[in-house]
Amino acid sequence: MNDENFSVEKPSAIASGYAKLLEKSMVMLNELNTVANISTLSMHRCGQRPHHLEPVV
Repeated sequence: MNDENFSVEKPSAIASGYAKLLEKSMVMLNELNTVANISTLSMHRCGQRPHHLEPVV
């Protein structure tokens, strides 16, 4: 690489940072999915149908 603004280490460090962000994002999405599934289950137990299962009129 012949760019004087970047050393060889910088792209590697940037890639590593993005990898960590993606990993944390996946953990957060999985947690959100778990909360959504628990909420849906509790609605079913209360005898309510989730909004997305209502028939379209």
